[in-house]
Amino acid sequence: MIPFYKYLRKSLYFHIASGFILGLIAGVLVFTDNYKKILTQSILSVRAELSTAQSIREEDELLKRKIEILRALLPEGYRDSESEVFILEKLDNVKSLFPTSKLTVTEFQTEGEIISTMFTLQGSIENWREFVNKIALLESPGLPSLYIDKLIINLQADGSNTFQISGRIKAARFNP
Repeated sequence: MIPFYKYLRKSLYFHIASGFILGLIAGVLVFTDNYKKILTQSILSVRAELSTAQSIREEDELLKRKIEILRALLPEGYRDSESEVFILEKLDNVKSLFPTSKLTVTEFQTEGEIISTMFTLQGSIENWREFVNKIALLESPGLPSLYIDKLIINLQADGSNTFQISGRIKAARFNP
């Protein structure tokens, strides 16, 4: 009986040591699995941050290209002169379109970085097609911006038709 007891005793130590080693291996596996999950989340987070940074870079490049396009659309010397000069040039263009008309202009008004003036144009209509084309030219895009607030056409029985245009011209204020 004694030899069997010694065998069990040696076997018991072996099983305890094996259990301890298996428990240690199971703990390492659980730790490794958790570490893998955390590492995967970190990698996904870094990828998301990198894609966000990349999209910010792309948006920045797109905005730079748009700014260059807008700068190319500005008339020559737009930033070199006073904004009032460009408004007065636009009023000259309006007067050249309607040379026989009366042009009345108010004082310049400043609202933040925008400078504007109101105008009233009164005259007679000799040719309807020409008149409509001139109105279309007035409303065409350009700098400074011209807005027609009111257009009044008076039709007379004798054929002498008159018009009155009220509007405003706006420009951005630049400090040369």
